[in-house]
Amino acid sequence: PIVEKVLEIYNFGSGDPDVEKVIKRIPGFWERFIDAGFLGIKDIPHQIRELMVENNLEFFGREIPQEDLTYLETFSIDSEDTEDIDDAISVDGNKLYIHIALPYRICYRGSPADRFALGRGSTLYLPDGKWNMYPLEVVRGSSLLPGQERSTLTLEVDLGDYSYSFKVARVINKHKMSYKDAEGKLREMGIWEKLVKFAENLRDMRVKRGGIAVYSPFVKVYIKDNEVFVDVFYPNMAVKLITELMIFYNIKAGEFL
Repeated sequence: PIVEKVLEIYNFGSGDPDVEKVIKRIPGFWERFIDAGFLGIKDIPHQIRELMVENNLEFFGREIPQEDLTYLETFSIDSEDTEDIDDAISVDGNKLYIHIALPYRICYRGSPADRFALGRGSTLYLPDGKWNMYPLEVVRGSSLLPGQERSTLTLEVDLGDYSYSFKVARVINKHKMSYKDAEGKLREMGIWEKLVKFAENLRDMRVKRGGIAVYSPFVKVYIKDNEVFVDVFYPNMAVKLITELMIFYNIKAGEFL
């Protein structure tokens, strides 16, 4: 089907089935192909994906000065089966760091990969899989995977006076935690109480300003061996902690912008 669709997009006749030759001889092939919205990146044959990365600039991003924060004991807290990690946390003395993955470091604004993300708007999670907002190459290159150095847009917060600043940084996620085991691991690191106190203060300040503290259960529907399963996970303190930190990050990002 991909051959027929490519030929259709470029108005070729049925006598030209060689997709690789088509790609090599037409400038801007991927810009037009992705904009056509026919397939996700994961559906495209691997040899064509390689051409996409090799022959175009959309995944090379921008050279942005970055502060080296790889020395921090950075950790992430997510569901046990999370593969794409887009946020992580560090605590260093009285400083809290909230790191958000920075795809812009890989795919610059206006590139085909960026337009691909704009067209989707968000990652779609379905019982039998997911459709990533960004092309797979961007997801893999920006996700805060354990042991991998990654670029982030980091919020640094003083836990005393709540002053803050944003910076582009380099971090390494050194501890991948789940919501179920985070409390025990963070207690071992000696920072659990500090983080919980900060999160509770954030929640109380939000409520005083008219906000509402809502922590909804996680419902996961998935298919395994042709059977449908439903798992429900009720929020514990680790979930509430991450929820408050993400809300705080977004509030400060709004103020900064």
